[in-house]
Amino acid sequence: MRKFFAFLIMFLLLFSEGFTYIFQGFSYLDEFIVLVFAALALLTIVAEGRIVNAWLLGLSALFLFVGIISYCLQSVGMQTLSAFSTSSIQMIKVFLLIFSVSNIHLDVSLLRDFKNAFYAVLLLNVVFLLLQIPLYDRWTSLFPYQLVSATTRFFGIAGLQGLFYFPGVSGSMYMFGAVLAYVDLKRSMTRKFLLLFTIFSVAALASFRAKIFISFIVILLFGELFIFGSRQRLIKFFSALIPTVAAILFLAPFLLGQIQLYFSGTNNDTARYRLQEGALYLAKTYFPFGVGFGEYGSFGAVTNYSQWYYILGLNNVWGLQPNNPGFATDTWWPAIIGETGFLGFAIYIWILLVLAKHLWQVKSSSCEDLSSVGLAAILIFIQMIIESSTYQVFVTSPHFVIWGVLVGAALNSKNIKKQKSF
Repeated sequence: MRKFFAFLIMFLLLFSEGFTYIFQGFSYLDEFIVLVFAALALLTIVAEGRIVNAWLLGLSALFLFVGIISYCLQSVGMQTLSAFSTSSIQMIKVFLLIFSVSNIHLDVSLLRDFKNAFYAVLLLNVVFLLLQIPLYDRWTSLFPYQLVSATTRFFGIAGLQGLFYFPGVSGSMYMFGAVLAYVDLKRSMTRKFLLLFTIFSVAALASFRAKIFISFIVILLFGELFIFGSRQRLIKFFSALIPTVAAILFLAPFLLGQIQLYFSGTNNDTARYRLQEGALYLAKTYFPFGVGFGEYGSFGAVTNYSQWYYILGLNNVWGLQPNNPGFATDTWWPAIIGETGFLGFAIYIWILLVLAKHLWQVKSSSCEDLSSVGLAAILIFIQMIIESSTYQVFVTSPHFVIWGVLVGAALNSKNIKKQKSF
């Protein structure tokens, strides 16, 4: 029964966009999950009289304070208080999730059930990926909640997504699955995990997203060079160098085209580049605080269209217009830099670095349960950082939910019930 429940939760979480199309309330599924974990953590803390990882709560509160001060100093009244509150919670909900999970009692067997459920849902979606190939032109008519990019193509072919909302989301989730299978494969060299790793890797790359190609190469190189098999790093480096260089050369036209499209300043009027440009301007002009939560680059700045977009001329940029804000949350760091300035950005990076330090320590744990969770969390963390330049992964479901639970579990050394390997 628990395994079925885990599968159901994973299915609803991964394909929540489709269910939201039917019932709007599903859009709050990730927030509901965070609240459940927060409530459980509060009960555990009160019952036991101790807090684990209080530093994370403290730094999150400090970041929140900077955003509030920024809002009070620079807001010109275009944001309602409720929208401001929503945006401020959105910014730190992944840290709240990590803190909450790290403060509750966990059973590794439960984590294993959810990991296997994640594998099962991804394998189920492979069937729809294959069906999408012959039905590509009619796919969005069959699944009207989906979006297929007409501009982002790999040698003229747009990516596959199956039941996912967008090829980029499909690529991200299959990359998550490939990372988990990769860690399993390194722990137990079996055909099962090799097959899972291969299937998930191919499915991830079939999204045809530059961020996924880059993540795949970086994660494998990092894993082989710095985590697994340290005695033969030099041999592994040169053995991996040849196919890596070949892959980079093959993908170079596509990757360079994407980088130039979104990050080059030469005659660039794309939404992503203009958001980055505007964020730096606001951070410099209103140093060191920025313009406050819900004012720039975040979901709140879209739902209550920010006046800063008019001031910076972003209201005329394709994908940022008031009636067409589809690309207004297409990247993450402009929201951090623009809303909380260089001070908030520094605190946010500080939090991520401390998390990375703790995860690096956990990966060396003598407990194989914690070590495996820590390894998966580290490698997915690398992917999250890479993807954050093109997607708001730290606040978007299912990305932040899955990573947040993994990180919280990895930092839950005092409360986790250790059994067999994760």
